[in-house]
Amino acid sequence: MFHSNNNSTNKNSSYFRSIWNIYKYCFSEDKFSLSLSILLMFISGIFESIGILIIIPIIEILTGRDPNELHLVSKLLFDSLNFLNIPINIVYVFVPFFILILLKSLGIIISNNYVNKIVHNLTEKNRKIVISSIATAEWKYFTKTQVGLISNVINLETQGIAFASKYLVIFLNGVIQSLVYIITAFIISFTFSFGAIISGFLLFIILNELIKITKFSSIKRRDLFRQNAALSTDWITNIKAFKAMNLDNKIAERMTDKISKMKDVDILLSKIGVWIKGLQEPIGVFFLIITIIVSVEFFNIELSALIVSIALFYRVFGKVAGIQSSINALVRGEAEIRGVENLTKSLNSHKEKYDSSKNIPNFKNKIRVSNLYFSYDDKEILKNVNCEINEGKITGIIGPSGAGKTSFIDLIIGLQESNSGEIFIGEENINSIDIRRWRDSIGYVPQTFTLLYDTIKYNITLGDPNITDEDIYWALDLSGAIDFVNNLPNKINESIGQSGQKISGGQMQRLALSRALIRKPKLLILDEATSALDPGTEKSLCKTFSSLTPNTTIIAISHRSAIEKISDVTYYLNEGKLTKI
Repeated sequence: MFHSNNNSTNKNSSYFRSIWNIYKYCFSEDKFSLSLSILLMFISGIFESIGILIIIPIIEILTGRDPNELHLVSKLLFDSLNFLNIPINIVYVFVPFFILILLKSLGIIISNNYVNKIVHNLTEKNRKIVISSIATAEWKYFTKTQVGLISNVINLETQGIAFASKYLVIFLNGVIQSLVYIITAFIISFTFSFGAIISGFLLFIILNELIKITKFSSIKRRDLFRQNAALSTDWITNIKAFKAMNLDNKIAERMTDKISKMKDVDILLSKIGVWIKGLQEPIGVFFLIITIIVSVEFFNIELSALIVSIALFYRVFGKVAGIQSSINALVRGEAEIRGVENLTKSLNSHKEKYDSSKNIPNFKNKIRVSNLYFSYDDKEILKNVNCEINEGKITGIIGPSGAGKTSFIDLIIGLQESNSGEIFIGEENINSIDIRRWRDSIGYVPQTFTLLYDTIKYNITLGDPNITDEDIYWALDLSGAIDFVNNLPNKINESIGQSGQKISGGQMQRLALSRALIRKPKLLILDEATSALDPGTEKSLCKTFSSLTPNTTIIAISHRSAIEKISDVTYYLNEGKLTKI
């Protein structure tokens, strides 16, 4: 789609493909919206064209033209007024002129409001499509994808598609109204109209190369925006560590380099837009002068017809210029469509396998792991793992960093699939159960827990309307977070700042535990949940964990000994092999 073509026919067909691609993406399921908008603009164009034609009799009345030499348009209007017994004077000629222009303006207002509605609906639709694809994609996809790239698509590129749809409507409106004006112009003067058509075609050819540059520059701009969005997300997420080591300037330098490149591309695109708009008028006037000279010197065009023809010439030329600018915007918009489309396809190709008709999980007695093997990127992570996780007990899994502890948990949750071996939830193989129903019964506290920039209440409930304040305080009490929350000015309605910057690490982990416990899980998974805490806080949290059994089964992963002390059973995982201690 984006390779360069040397043949001008291929270039033009490439632009038409761009327009067709945008139409298919934006309106294939909603042709009515597009048709209604274009119809309104078409009707407005007819009203305006008739209004412009009425200028001819206005001029002929003002100049006192001989009734026997009136233009055809004047004769038709005057005959109509005579038929209706309306006096022929300047006032009664101006009335239909004003009414037509008013109707044309109302049509444009209604049409533009409708187009704006289409734009915002498309933005919403595309963002929802991307978000839905994200929600159904498998976990391992996100381990290899930059978060900033996805964020850029959701917030910027989807909006770019919506504006492309707007320019598509403007483009089609320009084409249709140009045809209306040209037909109107032919009624007045064939010669002048023919000259206007040739002039518009030449303008399109002259400015065609600039649109070609726009297309490829837009793709480059989109890619730079994605790279910078990903980098800025990573930078802000890790800003504390970078500042602590005085490395934030290094990342800033890399970002400013990309920003400079984006500036260069934006300047180029702006220059193209300026040149297109700037050249349109002088080129148009040049062709207008030639057309006037030819029409007056060789075809003796009437003054009234000449004046109206000039007005129509400017209308046609303005529409052609608008078509050119719209194509310029459309080829930019196609880059956004490709970006959103490619991300959505990529997400959908990694859609999580889910079958709601599978068995409902029934976690009783234990989870049993048998002869489990797992590899990631051709590296063997787990080798012939066998273990049992007993209901109502704390099972500790300890071992050095990188030993495969988190991968083991991912397999229990169903976020990853093993190469071979079996996992039984109660008596059911994990592959035969409804995996989402299984996750409904799991509470998960990760090592790196990021709070949302919102209140404590929202961070615990995630907006679930079925969770009451009483439920929240129950979970806070169970996690040992009740005291510090009650001491806050707004209690559970207190905002915790960006990524929980207003609270300590221990308090953050207790809120993470509250979020997990409010679901009343059958299985609570603690994935290095205390590894970043000081010994005192870790000891306090471990005491909290112990109090949750026997109502909750706990799998506690760590590389520190505190977890081992509270575990009923402890396994040691190293180099992919699991050993019971």
